[in-house]
Amino acid sequence: MYLFTGYEPFGDHDTNPSATLAGTFDGRRVAGHEVVGEVLPVVFADAAAEMAALLDEHNP
Repeated sequence: MYLFTGYEPFGDHDTNPSATLAGTFDGRRVAGHEVVGEVLPVVFADAAAEMAALLDEHNP
């Protein structure tokens, strides 16, 4: 299982290419492994907490 993360838009941007890629790969299989794509917040403390929860949930 691969965990592919991107970040939400920030500043005056409407999109973030990393979030688009995470969404594109979510649910796909690469080399026989499931890909989970998730979008993290851009606020560091929030992103760290979300990443910790994702690691606990998915154990990549």
